[in-house]
Amino acid sequence: MITVSWQQGNFRGYSVAQSNQFIIQGLQIWMNACLIRFGTIPHGYPANIRMYFYGGNMNGAFAAAYIETGQILITTQIHAPRDFIPMAIAHEVGHIIWRMGHVNRPEALMYTRGSTVRYFDHIEGQKAWAHFGKPAKHWPWSLSFVGPQVQAAKRTWEELDNEWESLKVEREAEKDKVKRAELNRRVLAKLAERNAAHTKLVTLNNQWLRIKSQWESVGGIRTASVEHSATGICDCFHHMGEQSEFSMAKHVDLQTVFDGLPDNQEPILGLPMVNE
Repeated sequence: MITVSWQQGNFRGYSVAQSNQFIIQGLQIWMNACLIRFGTIPHGYPANIRMYFYGGNMNGAFAAAYIETGQILITTQIHAPRDFIPMAIAHEVGHIIWRMGHVNRPEALMYTRGSTVRYFDHIEGQKAWAHFGKPAKHWPWSLSFVGPQVQAAKRTWEELDNEWESLKVEREAEKDKVKRAELNRRVLAKLAERNAAHTKLVTLNNQWLRIKSQWESVGGIRTASVEHSATGICDCFHHMGEQSEFSMAKHVDLQTVFDGLPDNQEPILGLPMVNE
């Protein structure tokens, strides 16, 4: 059991209650993927992992983890989408309990900018099972993230396809040459829009099928990737598409910020070695 506490506060644009739920959801990402378990402790008491909402300059980062002390800083200055925040929490927790730095796979939880599918990739799944145990049942939440996008893309393509077919019927029935030419222009424009929507649908559907296949065959996956162990401070998610006074300000030594926080760490037993 790994204990976690967090300072009451809120992510920018969300209430304290919503922010608490985001943190819990971030921990649940881990508990869905493997047999790790977390217990919450009131803030101020010793805990393995302590999270702090922070309104100061973090050099444009959304969050930062001090791996050796189990401390996590979360900015209150950058707004993030609802689906991004739990993944970001899971990412920072990963730095601490996994001793893992960033990887170069965009769908991975530990990707520099955070997982594009808001979950572990299959390679990380193997690593999590090796360290913390494999659950009897597991459904990759990445599929639940991509799946609705596939359905939305399908609905969009079907609507455009119906509009295209209707315009073709209208064009064929039109006898006036000028009006028919205008309808033909609209048919071709709608066709281009329809084809673009179909391309997006195929891309998303192929992504869903690929992720599913990778997880199904994870026992035999041998994919080269660039990974490195990590110590010290990992500041994350710099490229959020939002400029603020903090992202443009003078560089801050986050080591000094962390040093100013209360240090009541409970060491986490059984962590992987740095070079593991």
